[in-house]
Amino acid sequence: MLKGFAYEEAPAWRGLLTNIQKATVITTATVTKDYLRTQAGDPIQGNLINRVFADIGIDPQHTNWIHLGEANTTTDDVRERFLATLPQRVLTGQD
Repeated sequence: MLKGFAYEEAPAWRGLLTNIQKATVITTATVTKDYLRTQAGDPIQGNLINRVFADIGIDPQHTNWIHLGEANTTTDDVRERFLATLPQRVLTGQD
């Protein structure tokens, strides 16, 4: 997010990372994706992807968010399956 690399401010704000055609955000948390969206102010999709990424030139329409919720209370097997499926999910754009 370095000024002059990711964006320019003058004469008007302009994102410079327009060469990035696809992005994937991977998160884990103690809460679900639905909770993040509806109760926590939508920090990933609403703020990071739709605002920050868009401001630096990454198209939100070509950005995928993959999330493992309740990571602290799930089993090792579920966490391992989540990690094992990541390469395919990133390639196919599955969330």
